[in-house]
Amino acid sequence: MEMKIYVDLVLLLNFGFDLILLFGVAIILRRQTSLKRLLLGALVGSITVLSMFIEMSSLMLFWVKIVISVLMVLIVFGYHDMRYLLTNLFYLY
Repeated sequence: MEMKIYVDLVLLLNFGFDLILLFGVAIILRRQTSLKRLLLGALVGSITVLSMFIEMSSLMLFWVKIVISVLMVLIVFGYHDMRYLLTNLFYLY
């Protein structure tokens, strides 16, 4: 039996979940952000799905996901200070 993976559906689902997570963080922390920034952050977050198709070690994959999540938070909420960034990141996780 052959298993098929539809990459477009996986990307779309991941995009949706990232959007919901970022929107939830914005609501919980009462952060003002635009829909455009939320969509762009979710789009960057969906890049992690593409890492499934790239050969890399577990440690490298871990660091790639950390960097992408920091980028997501920076895109959506901006940078004010380190505490602001870490709070947003904590609530995202």
